Amino acid sequence: MIADWQQSGKSKKAYCMENGINEATFYYWFSRSKENHTGGGSFITIDKAQERAMLRLFIPMVCV
Repeated sequence: MIADWQQSGKSKKAYCMENGINEATFYYWFSRSKENHTGGGSFITIDKAQERAMLRLFIPMVCV
């Protein structure tokens, strides 16, 4: 997400609005990416086609 924003050339606010991302969430991960650059961590690439995949969540019902 951070790399995609950087390549877009857009402001953080414009990028978030265009991609439906909560700004606070973006800024959180942006700050974490700075920490990871100095700490030796790295991000993994996520295929955008998989990003929009359908997810099914099954929650068992509990009867009281």
